[in-house]
Amino acid sequence: MASKVPAYLIEIFEEAIANDNYNIDELFEKGQARKAELLKETGKGTYAQSTSKAKFLESFKKFVADKKSMSVEDYTTYIKERIADPTKPQTPNWNRPLADTPLAATGIGATKNTPVKNLTTAEKLLTPQELLQWRAYTKKQQRKVKRERKLRGERIDTTTGEVIKMFRKPWNLNKDNALDLIMKEWNDEVVDAVQEELNIQEQDIIPEDEYIENE
Repeated sequence: MASKVPAYLIEIFEEAIANDNYNIDELFEKGQARKAELLKETGKGTYAQSTSKAKFLESFKKFVADKKSMSVEDYTTYIKERIADPTKPQTPNWNRPLADTPLAATGIGATKNTPVKNLTTAEKLLTPQELLQWRAYTKKQQRKVKRERKLRGERIDTTTGEVIKMFRKPWNLNKDNALDLIMKEWNDEVVDAVQEELNIQEQDIIPEDEYIENE
């Protein structure tokens, strides 16, 4: 289920993916040039409407996410397997199809991952009971990851997303001013919010009207 974009952008986006091209400035210029050509050829007012680079980028990210994500069927199977066996771990980046691309979200708190429409659709196919079980599973996984980070002595700078790894003695000694940095950036509420976004950003069902669709 691909996000809706104009036909002329689909061609540009598919070519970009095929060539592993994520240069947004270059792609945006191509899109603008193609739209100008179509306006001249057809005279349709649709092609006279302006498109911001930010909206273009958001559309491109969602298009790439759709292409690289699992299918609705695969997501449904993935979810139901973990409902049946809650001990089964999450697959790395299962809900982050942009993770290995330059389009991946960076930093913590200030940015969000691109919604994965196939995942949202799969969640909507669950029964109310299955959805409750799925939410319980993901929350348990979140707590598990949070404990593991603490055991590894990891703390996260919420401004840059940088992971600072240091165990108790160096922390207490404020080595490299790491403790000052974390104390400045964090409070308990921020820790919980950041950790939730870090681990299960795309768990909640995303309403259709949150998807940006080009005119």
